[in-house]
Amino acid sequence: MADNKMSYKLLRKMVESELSQILAGNEQRFSYLVEGPHGIGKSAFWKEICLEFNGYFVDCRLGQRDLGDIIGMPTIVIDPDGTKHMVHVKPELIRKMFVQNLDELGTMGDRNDPLGKDRADDRKGQKYDFILAFLDEYNRGTKDVQQAVFELVYDRRMNGDKVNAKVMIAAACNDNLEVYTITEGDPAFRSRFKTIKFTPTVEEWINWGRKTGELCEEVIYMIESKKDLADPPKGKDLDYLNQPHPNRRSWHEASKFYDAFKSNFTEIEMRDIISTFVGGEAAEIFRLMVGKMVKTPASKGQATANVQDKKVENFYNQFVRLHKWSPEVAKKELGSFNPSEMQALADHCVTHFNMFNYMTGVTKDRVESLSELVPAEIFAKIWNGVNNANGLRDKMINHVTAKGRPDHFKKFAK
Repeated sequence: MADNKMSYKLLRKMVESELSQILAGNEQRFSYLVEGPHGIGKSAFWKEICLEFNGYFVDCRLGQRDLGDIIGMPTIVIDPDGTKHMVHVKPELIRKMFVQNLDELGTMGDRNDPLGKDRADDRKGQKYDFILAFLDEYNRGTKDVQQAVFELVYDRRMNGDKVNAKVMIAAACNDNLEVYTITEGDPAFRSRFKTIKFTPTVEEWINWGRKTGELCEEVIYMIESKKDLADPPKGKDLDYLNQPHPNRRSWHEASKFYDAFKSNFTEIEMRDIISTFVGGEAAEIFRLMVGKMVKTPASKGQATANVQDKKVENFYNQFVRLHKWSPEVAKKELGSFNPSEMQALADHCVTHFNMFNYMTGVTKDRVESLSELVPAEIFAKIWNGVNNANGLRDKMINHVTAKGRPDHFKKFAK
């Protein structure tokens, strides 16, 4: 019997499929409950969805909220005829889920955008396409708080008011009941969720770190060599987990520090600093692996390859994935690409577009721009590599030709 463990790739495909329906006007029926250990990337996943698909992020951490933060404070209202009755005025955080029109939220990148500092420049000023109501730490909330969000999850209402049809509701919680201090919800509450054991593979995490630049080369080298160091050792008790120890969040933070300040400290000093993130044993292994990486005879040749890899990764991230570069900037950058770098870029694009099963506005924009910027045989390689199970490849080609773009690349098509 299959369990409900789910990789990043499959969860992403599942969420994008449902999001396409929400954007088309169909309300979400069942909310998501994503379970997993701390530092696995649960919150980061939902933020990434908002950034890439123009979502407004409502971050409601139930473990830090009391009842009034959720349902609001009771207020006496007097009707024109003098009748008095009590209503709950929704707190500002919750109110965002109940707007009648998404225009009320402002635009991406403005001072009211919770993810404003992370938005791509070419998204700023644009309108939101949906709202993500993210109920984090759901099983750290008190019973009263959990009961307050029950109606929201169960009926998409609160105090009788209905949330906007374009609200996607997702919750997250830690999954080890023996380790974390939690307040377990009741079966009726859980029955309204698609419950997912979020289990992104180490390879998916490394690929994320490489593509986004969030993991430095040294950390990637070490984890690729010793994959068991990415996560806490199994079977460790609470005393161990209450001390610095290896997990993906701590490696991420250690990587950011190391990459920014490695020239400021001696090898031993840096080891002792890294130990504050991941513990002494893992920090010592990191020190030894970095030394091995530097001393490997093949490292010079590898360094050249790494420079080329980073060049391609940078283009892919800035132009294709995050949409930060304009076509003019992209064209300038492509001018220095050699044939092997063009081929590598095509491979990245195939992987990227195969994560989708529908054409968003930003996907159309990137497809259209790539058809103009890259050589015909490279665009044909991308087109040939895209899975057509859902007709996405045909949609790509139809979109490009409908815009009057030259279709001479078809001679390279399979």
